Amino acid sequence: MTLYIFIPMLIILFLMSWFDLKSRIIPHTLTIMLLILGIINGCIDENFKLFNWVLFGVFSVIFIFTFYIFDKIGKPIGGGDIKLMFLFGITLGYDMVIVSIFLGAFLAFPISLYILLKRKDNMIPFGPFLSIGALLILITKLDLVKILNWLQDTIIK
Repeated sequence: MTLYIFIPMLIILFLMSWFDLKSRIIPHTLTIMLLILGIINGCIDENFKLFNWVLFGVFSVIFIFTFYIFDKIGKPIGGGDIKLMFLFGITLGYDMVIVSIFLGAFLAFPISLYILLKRKDNMIPFGPFLSIGALLILITKLDLVKILNWLQDTIIK
């Protein structure tokens, strides 16, 4: 990812997180701007393949379908968070978006637990945690091969 894509993405993610924290809504204009940056990144990046787009499209359809099923039970995640995950899939690739979601959930867990116990509030904005997870992956340039190698060297041995 070039600096020309990363800096605007960083600004948009900051604004998305701020709006999500303040109003629990991620504005469509910021989502569209991030989508455009993701498409530009996909066209510029020589490592980004058409397979990433197709496979992530399939995962997104399954995820959105699951969201609507769980929406009948109770709203576990907002529509803005789903759009954000989709956009990270375009930017990071299908494999690393899964890692960024788990990383965001891992970061959100202690803070969410505190908020749930302290305020008795069941609505916690997940967008900022998703953004931090994706940014950590972008900054550290992690990929699935590095993560699997680390797991093999440290945990499996």
